[in-house]
Amino acid sequence: MSLRNQNSITLTGRLGSDASLTKVSEKSQYVSTSIAHNESYQNQSGDWINKTHWVNIKAWGNVAKSFVENSKKGDEVTVQGKLKTYAFKNNDDKEVSGIEVVFEDFVVNSKA
Repeated sequence: MSLRNQNSITLTGRLGSDASLTKVSEKSQYVSTSIAHNESYQNQSGDWINKTHWVNIKAWGNVAKSFVENSKKGDEVTVQGKLKTYAFKNNDDKEVSGIEVVFEDFVVNSKA
């Protein structure tokens, strides 16, 4: 098995808000939202530390439409897709960049 050029991710977390469609044109639409996953670990003092990590997710077309119709804030979802980077200038003319998961498949694991 060759892992060269492999860009694949499966991520499970809770939906941070109700998702909604954004229309780009009559034939193109997407959903962009975020999911949270928790991490717990014990520090050197023996105290348990809980952290929440937020990950931006996006889908296009029929996958986006289905995601909006079948999920809501608080649902646990698993998305499968690819990592993509983005960059743009905000209203203050500052460069903003980040990473998001552009997913092609999803499962709603449990309802909120």
